[in-house]
Amino acid sequence: MEIAIPPLVELSVFEAETEALTKRPFKIISPISLCGKPIPVREWIVRDWLPCGVVTGLYGDGGLGKTLLAQQLQTSTALGSAWLALPVEQVPSLGVYCEDSADELWRRQADINAGFGVDYDALAEVHWIPRLGEDNLLMTFAKTGAGELTKFHSEVLSAALDLRARLTVFDTAADVFGGNENDRNHVRQFVSRALGSISQKTNGAVLLCAHPSRTGLASGEGDGGSTGWSNSLRSRLFLRAPSAEAGEAPNPNARVLQRRKANYAARNDELRLRWHNGVIEPEPPIASLATPFGRLDARDVFMALLDEFTTNRRPVSEASRASNYAPRLFAKQSREQRQDYREFDFARAMETLFASRKIENVDYGRPSDMRRRIVRARAEQ
Repeated sequence: MEIAIPPLVELSVFEAETEALTKRPFKIISPISLCGKPIPVREWIVRDWLPCGVVTGLYGDGGLGKTLLAQQLQTSTALGSAWLALPVEQVPSLGVYCEDSADELWRRQADINAGFGVDYDALAEVHWIPRLGEDNLLMTFAKTGAGELTKFHSEVLSAALDLRARLTVFDTAADVFGGNENDRNHVRQFVSRALGSISQKTNGAVLLCAHPSRTGLASGEGDGGSTGWSNSLRSRLFLRAPSAEAGEAPNPNARVLQRRKANYAARNDELRLRWHNGVIEPEPPIASLATPFGRLDARDVFMALLDEFTTNRRPVSEASRASNYAPRLFAKQSREQRQDYREFDFARAMETLFASRKIENVDYGRPSDMRRRIVRARAEQ
């Protein structure tokens, strides 16, 4: 008995395209579908510094306090208290600390609690996973270059979801990344799939602590390995020691936190910090910096120093190569005198003062050796 086989039905081009669309593993969006819908508000854990839904890198050389800053951040988000004087969202957090034991985290937290003036019972939303000496890789890579998420990754993600953590900290990148740090393909897969998936699924922020490369330290950019790291991260912070002023001994407790990359905020903002009693805190302002109307402007400080130098018959120049270049000399004054401003600040102030005709150049010296110096403009005298 023969079985009748129905003839093949040839799909039209439209039907073939429709069938293909239903099988696509991705979603296509046309902007026309957004008409009349409210624009989603960008969410932050720390506004302008730690955005939700993406990965932020916190780079810093060993011993400066990256881990301490991360643990302080967890404390701040649990309490809803400021972190480095910056307001935060009050959220649960999970910290994966690969370089510390539980006892070390405990000891560090004791200093943090003292700094915040709280006890452990206020920290119900802080959670740690101490992983010193464990296998902490979140992603490994095949010879083809394809990344594969590990069992540990699924366990951390599951824990973050169970705890409803909206801040997840990984300390450090060297412990959780199983690829070649100079391979952009490895780096990009790790940041987007291993860490990005956690930030997306928790609708929160992921903070990845990392050590900068020697090149990153030398350049001042504070990044590490391949440019793939900086390009893949949507936000990158750099904790560094401040540069010592000429003639000044470096302060071992001073720190600077810079926003070196920010896709959703202005870059190169910085916070001046100090290590004090086991915590990192904002550097206290010098009393003379404040007036009833706020902080003194660099232009006012420039004019005050110019008057002092003029009174002492110390001419200053606008020429950057001159030995008496005004911004450089002013930046060498005591911190109280220069009001914490630096050469760059005085250079910018000088240009503004020349443009507004508050200062001018006049000739001085012998006819055979005529020079120019900066003075207050005649209208200002």
